[in-house]
Amino acid sequence: MRSTWLVHHVNASTPIPNFLEAAGIQSFEALDRFLVFAERPGRAAALRSLR
Repeated sequence: MRSTWLVHHVNASTPIPNFLEAAGIQSFEALDRFLVFAERPGRAAALRSLR
């Protein structure tokens, strides 16, 4: 269930500091193995999210 919970919060754009603290993770690098399961936004959505 932890993997599902982690991927859910990556997809939900949970603020990184809150997410890392709640997950008990010290660095973002620890999430590398889960990012392959995260949804990939289209180009337009990605650009909108960076504004």
